[in-house]
Amino acid sequence: MIQRFCAAMGVLLVLAAGVWGQEEPTLLKLDQPLTFGYLSWEGRATIADGVARLDADGMTPKGGAGMVVELDLSNQAAVSPAMKVTVGKRNTLKTLRLMLRDADGKSAQWHYPLPEPSEQAVTLLPVDAASLSMPNEVGKEGMPNLGRIQQWQLQGDWVGEGAVDVQVRQIIAAAPDAEIARMRTEHLARLEQKKIEATKISAENREKYKAGDAGAPKITAVYAAAPDLLAIRLREGVITPTKLQDYTPQPGDERKVEKDGKVTLVRAGKEVGMLIGPPERESGLVAHEGFSGDALLRDEADDASNYKITSTDDSAYAQGVVPVEVYRKSKADDWQQFTQPGIVVQHTIYLKLPSPLKAGSTYNVNLGHLNAEKAEVTLNFDPNKVWSESVHVNQVGFRPTDPLKRAFLSVWTGSGDGYNFADGLTFHLVDEKTGQTVYSGKVSPAWPADKVEEMATHRNFNGTAVRAMDFSDFNTPGTYRVSVEGVGASYPFPIERSAWTDAFWVQMKGFYNQRSGVDLGPPYTDFVRPAPFRLGVNDAMPITQSTYSNLDQEGTLSGGDTGKPVPQAWGGWHDAGDWNPRRVTHMRFTAFWQLELLQLFPDFFKDLKLNIPNDAPGPDLLKEALFELDLFRRLQNDDGGVSFGIETEGDPHGGEVSWKQHMPVYVYAADPASSYLYAAVAARASMVLADYDKELAKTYHDSAIKAMEWAENDVQQRKANGKYEKHKEVLSAERTRAAAALLALTGDAKWEAIFREDEVLKADKPPVFRGDDIRRDAAFIYARLPDGVGDDGLKQKARTAVIADADGSMDYQSKNAFNIASDDFGKPQFIGFYSTPHGAVSMVRAHVLTGDEKYLAGA
Repeated sequence: MIQRFCAAMGVLLVLAAGVWGQEEPTLLKLDQPLTFGYLSWEGRATIADGVARLDADGMTPKGGAGMVVELDLSNQAAVSPAMKVTVGKRNTLKTLRLMLRDADGKSAQWHYPLPEPSEQAVTLLPVDAASLSMPNEVGKEGMPNLGRIQQWQLQGDWVGEGAVDVQVRQIIAAAPDAEIARMRTEHLARLEQKKIEATKISAENREKYKAGDAGAPKITAVYAAAPDLLAIRLREGVITPTKLQDYTPQPGDERKVEKDGKVTLVRAGKEVGMLIGPPERESGLVAHEGFSGDALLRDEADDASNYKITSTDDSAYAQGVVPVEVYRKSKADDWQQFTQPGIVVQHTIYLKLPSPLKAGSTYNVNLGHLNAEKAEVTLNFDPNKVWSESVHVNQVGFRPTDPLKRAFLSVWTGSGDGYNFADGLTFHLVDEKTGQTVYSGKVSPAWPADKVEEMATHRNFNGTAVRAMDFSDFNTPGTYRVSVEGVGASYPFPIERSAWTDAFWVQMKGFYNQRSGVDLGPPYTDFVRPAPFRLGVNDAMPITQSTYSNLDQEGTLSGGDTGKPVPQAWGGWHDAGDWNPRRVTHMRFTAFWQLELLQLFPDFFKDLKLNIPNDAPGPDLLKEALFELDLFRRLQNDDGGVSFGIETEGDPHGGEVSWKQHMPVYVYAADPASSYLYAAVAARASMVLADYDKELAKTYHDSAIKAMEWAENDVQQRKANGKYEKHKEVLSAERTRAAAALLALTGDAKWEAIFREDEVLKADKPPVFRGDDIRRDAAFIYARLPDGVGDDGLKQKARTAVIADADGSMDYQSKNAFNIASDDFGKPQFIGFYSTPHGAVSMVRAHVLTGDEKYLAGA
């Protein structure tokens, strides 16, 4: 008996075993072990006794497994790949998928919505009785060649984390019968109806959205992405930004309070924004963002016949040319917050041309029915001036003496995938002021799109070929663009002695603008902000002491609230955009390194002005570091213990600002990890301050030792009560660094003894530090101890470890297309990796120890 079930993706046939399924020929044999698996199916999906078993513990719908084969299915094009399956009781997988891939990487899928669990085997046809020649889904590379199949896979549907409990007993070539023919005919009829409806909708949209309308997508750039790729970039949608304003109640205003305490103002029946400020004193209104603008007509954007390119000075385009193909790359560029979001989308449309663009020629592109702000765009093609997204260079620039100066050439075109530029291209450096070419070189061979990058995950992350352009031997100061013949130019960048200083200055102003507890504004910054998180100022919420330890994490901050005010709990730097925490761990990569720079290059930083208040002794960089450090000195208990910091219970509500927020604020209890970290930074501060303020240097000297001794006592108690092992790794690392810093400060042998307990740095072969291992700081401090302090043999091991750390970053650098260095081998799966890869510190330190130029080049 044939049973039919309606499925979301079409009609599914389930045929009882024994009706005809067993008589159909096998399409794919299940007589060999699976060749591979991935995600939750790896090592769990198996073939045994002619059955593919997808029922092991730990298998979820997220995964797949398959077999490498050599098959010619070209004479099977008309058959449907059916599956005889048994669905077990634990199964949560909704749709099983079959994928075929050919020798060129092209692939297709067939989908099988699964029936309810049953002990009876059933034979499933794919959705719409799809044939091998008309699959349910074709990969972006295109339809596979059925005569050259090299791989098949069974895949989950990637939905949920439940169990998979399915056995595939046979993969069958189901010849088309009358029922299959009917299903395919109905499917084709539905497709045709969809085409008719799409045509109708397209006509309606063309009438609704027209070029030149007020809300039409804005054209932001017209350029060459490659010699035969003319690119048009558009921005769809506009966000009307919100602003903070004083709240003046009006009759009829209503407050809508969410579970998390967020308060929305409802006025005249409409949600207009968020009320912010302490409870019962809501004095601020943050109006909701607005969104406007027409949607880009995607069908028109992707239709090559919609465009016509003409030129009066390039004969190849004199009569008007339609592009060979059109590709599109679209990505979200902004979004409307707090209400139903409107999405701003950046579209880049690539017109594949029949012949290359000619430098010096002008091209007009008629956009047909595309609803852009203009019906036509013009490209005056001068590769030395016209920006191209394909030419990448460091916008910080370079010093003339930098040992490595490099740019890159690559573009990924979205639906058109990668682009491989021709060999032998020439690049130039063009003076931004004069337009003169001052340097020329050859573009290097490519890192191919299919070459694996060996980072945290071994794959190619670019999807396109990447070529490099080296101009390291050019050292004339000025402002330049990198220009590639037939393509275009980079943004301008400087080659100046101050290039890195300017970038550093910007970074330091960022620190100043994140200061908490003080007013910000002219003459130090154009960013005006009242003082937040300071008792008695701007209606600040209570700041009270909690007994909650960040190290032990037993209970909650609010649950440990003692109610005792902590008026000295102000200052420090806010944490990024969620400004509520000020944590001692921020100093690992901020104040600690700022103080290191002051130790390494004191003369340079004496003269570097950051335009910040004169609120501490010494150079401006020291003032900035002390602003952060001083918060934790004020929070230090009389017995020496140092708090993890200050925080609210949870992140801020959307729309709230730091000086008008409604959540109580708590000070963490002291803990040994925080105290060790503070001791290391305070010891380093004392050493730097010795040249500027001996009294303050003595204050930090004593404070560092008190913090260290308190932490030592606390750790001994933890060892006695069994609470040490859980936190051994972090405590040991922080303790080692603090001991090194105090040894450098005092020369006291007791700190030497603590440092020497570290089993990592005592090893015969020191490790390559990875991730955020803070022992690298300890090694660098110890390696630079003065003569007569520390053990010479251990100094050499510490030095070796620092150099190995840098060599690890450089090895990482050699294994990816853009030569990004990272000391964290677990990257790049992290936000901001391509702009802040975190590899330079280890190489700068190695250069300090060795003087080897290769480390500066790597950095």
